[in-house]
Amino acid sequence: NRVGVVISGEGVTGNRIVRNSIFDNGGLGIDLVNGGNTEIASPVLFSATADADSTTIEGQHNATFGRDYVVEIFSNSTCDGSGSGEGETFLVNISHTATDEFQEFSTVIEGVFPGDVITATVTDVTDPPEDLMVNPADNTSEFSNCVNVSDQAPAPAPVLFGAVADATPEPSPSLGVAGLVDTGIE
Repeated sequence: NRVGVVISGEGVTGNRIVRNSIFDNGGLGIDLVNGGNTEIASPVLFSATADADSTTIEGQHNATFGRDYVVEIFSNSTCDGSGSGEGETFLVNISHTATDEFQEFSTVIEGVFPGDVITATVTDVTDPPEDLMVNPADNTSEFSNCVNVSDQAPAPAPVLFGAVADATPEPSPSLGVAGLVDTGIE
């Protein structure tokens, strides 16, 4: 189990890992240990939802108010066995200034399809003056959790005798049983 990139040690900071292709190495794509890159927390991806033309990716990362960050989004053919991702293909970056301790982010991109696996990293890119010696900039996180791109199309609703069924179907007097009928209409 080889790790793609290891950053290890107190004071070993400011290692910006951006727009790389780190995958298929048997271990974590990026591993921060013993204080390396301040062990900046990985982002958490909530969803990646595709429609006919694009995919919306949503997530969150820990942040310091007023600090600038770049979130990088990657696609992968599979998820790493650890459940944390790797970065096979760089897709897009999202730059923003944090307005919350748990900064949410969202982006819409093309060229990603149901079945693809999405991951992300976050890099702090500014030095707040009051935090300069404790937490210098340009620290890239490990890869986030993996999220499979899902198809947004809802499942067809069951039909109850020609009408959309509710959660508690009533018994049919003619059949004497409660049930849903598949009309075969799609």
